[in-house]
Amino acid sequence: MKSLDPAFDADGNVRGVSVQLDVPANFPSDYAGLILFELQIRSNAGGDGIYGAWSVPYLEPMMKERRYIDRYPEIYSSIYYNEGDCPVAEEVQKQLMQFKTNYRDLKLAKEKAEILRKVIRKLIRNK
Repeated sequence: MKSLDPAFDADGNVRGVSVQLDVPANFPSDYAGLILFELQIRSNAGGDGIYGAWSVPYLEPMMKERRYIDRYPEIYSSIYYNEGDCPVAEEVQKQLMQFKTNYRDLKLAKEKAEILRKVIRKLIRNK
């Protein structure tokens, strides 16, 4: 971990932290050797964290760096993916958030949904 960038509210409370994650070059993944960033957001309201949505698939490292060619060169050697191939998907992806939805207890799920509703209403009022 090389970077820890906090974000503060007006009262000096930490509300978010960005952490740089260096994926080792020998890590068994398409992310090997890359630098990733994790963003954690905090609230006094409780609830769960939110996550930025996945990347547009053709902009994932395996696709951008054409690592798929080795799997079947006869088919894939002439296939290229570039930023801008699907501008609507690329723009929408930046605006998506993912929320935990796999609660095993309906009461807990309803509590978390109510917390999220209150946070959203507060954010709308503070615009």
